[in-house]
Amino acid sequence: MFYRLLLDPQGGEGSGTPAQPDLATALKALLAEKHGGDATALARDLLAKNRELEADNRRYRAKVKELKSGVPEEGSVVLAAEDAERWAKYRALGEPDEVKASVDSGRDAAAKLEGIGRAETFRKAAVLDGYNPEVFADLADSKGIRVEFAEETRDGKAVEVAFVRGEGDSRTPLKKFVESHLSSYLPALTQGKDSPRKRDRSEDGTPPRRPTFAPPPREDDGEDDGVGLVGRAAYAT
Repeated sequence: MFYRLLLDPQGGEGSGTPAQPDLATALKALLAEKHGGDATALARDLLAKNRELEADNRRYRAKVKELKSGVPEEGSVVLAAEDAERWAKYRALGEPDEVKASVDSGRDAAAKLEGIGRAETFRKAAVLDGYNPEVFADLADSKGIRVEFAEETRDGKAVEVAFVRGEGDSRTPLKKFVESHLSSYLPALTQGKDSPRKRDRSEDGTPPRRPTFAPPPREDDGEDDGVGLVGRAAYAT
């Protein structure tokens, strides 16, 4: 009844906005209803409730402060423990621009090494089948040809053979592939196919003997022509 009187001292219901409470009337009603007219008991009761409200208020303020302390600052990012650990490792690598530059440099170097290795593979395959290494390397790279090697037994001997990898597990001997798919390039592929190293070797792999030249015999007229025996020997070799 006390709280009803505070909200609507006239006792009306559905009156809309509560009117200002009549405190004197409300206190008299509370005193008569709960304390039998004992004003001291009423005062103790009100003080006790006031202390409870103040205690609740302190707890609520402490809770609000605790919650605010756990709220990230504006503009900050909240990470899970695992993500925070990874972030710390990324930060240890350096500034983002430096890390990106290092990654790009490493990627370029890897691409160059891959290109060099691919070119060497093409040259090796060309030499095995008697094609010009430089011409075939450029042609195979431009057409995206994939070359691999395998050993086969021919005439009782193990020899290395070059193949062109096709779809799935299919593969075609390089010479057959060139004749079927690159026949229009054969003049360029077979032109000057012998490398200087190959021309400097005989069929058994040993350096060819160089021809020796000697001056035609001449009659000895008894005069020294200035060459001497040592000079003639050197010229003969």
